[in-house]
Amino acid sequence: MSFEVKDVVADNSLKEFGLKLPRVPGIPGLSVTTGPFGFQDARVSLNQSIYNATIRDSYKAENHAAEASTLSVKDAQDVVVYPVGRHFSSLPRRRRGLKRLRLNSPLHGNWTD
Repeated sequence: MSFEVKDVVADNSLKEFGLKLPRVPGIPGLSVTTGPFGFQDARVSLNQSIYNATIRDSYKAENHAAEASTLSVKDAQDVVVYPVGRHFSSLPRRRRGLKRLRLNSPLHGNWTD
């Protein structure tokens, strides 16, 4: 926001502005200056940015970076989960069941009394 006040007193020459007044019969010659005269000027101005492309581009870049990070985490999970699941599903059910029985039996050696 800006505020400006002026109090001006001026004496302008008509020749400086390029004005030449013709002589009018019966009227004495006009003055070559217009002054002195004065005026006051008060102005208030306010500037507000409605659209800022730099801020919008930065916001979009941050959103894309967050989305890329989320996808990277999901990809890392898939890299681990899919091979383990594929390996586990490739074992025959019967064999998995027998292995489970062996691990839970007291003869296996992992049991302590």
